[in-house]
Amino acid sequence: MSHISLLKAFSILRNGSDYQIGEGHNWKRGVLNTAIGLLVAFPIANMLNALPYRGAIPPEAPLIKSVGNFTGEHTYSSKAIQRYTGIFHAADGRSYPVQDGALNSSHEIMSNMNSGKEFYVEGFVLEDGQGFFWPTLVTMTDGRALLSREKMSKNLKSNREPFGEILIWEYAATLPLWAISLSNAIKLKKNLSRVN
Repeated sequence: MSHISLLKAFSILRNGSDYQIGEGHNWKRGVLNTAIGLLVAFPIANMLNALPYRGAIPPEAPLIKSVGNFTGEHTYSSKAIQRYTGIFHAADGRSYPVQDGALNSSHEIMSNMNSGKEFYVEGFVLEDGQGFFWPTLVTMTDGRALLSREKMSKNLKSNREPFGEILIWEYAATLPLWAISLSNAIKLKKNLSRVN
């Protein structure tokens, strides 16, 4: 009786014939291929997502401090893709498109988009001045914090790091696929060892 290794069973599960894998071969192969695909896709997607957050941060990057308001505009990155972009209008007349998601955690800001309501804002422009605006602090004009420095710093750090905590959560989400594939590989190993 010849025994095959677990690694060989995984290889057969991925590339073997339908006959070798047995009943449910498409499903079993699909689960393993999905797990492998996500293992590769998550870091690549995270790296692409992190690109707009690159560049110097304060104190190396100039810090913008101003009272102003936020507006939101629908923009098109192509004929099919519509984006909602927040824009900070500083008191000096300059407008800064805000990085996606930077304002979403504040109901107060989002509910006052396009209202003309003023906020005190500190922030900087990502990608060494060539990217979108990242607020580091947003308060009401009376000083009540809506987005604190700590919260925005943590949010920025999370978005800049493609291999950080988010990747751990993404990989954890694939554990059921790996558990199913491991179970299938163990069963396949036993079946093929019995046959050989």
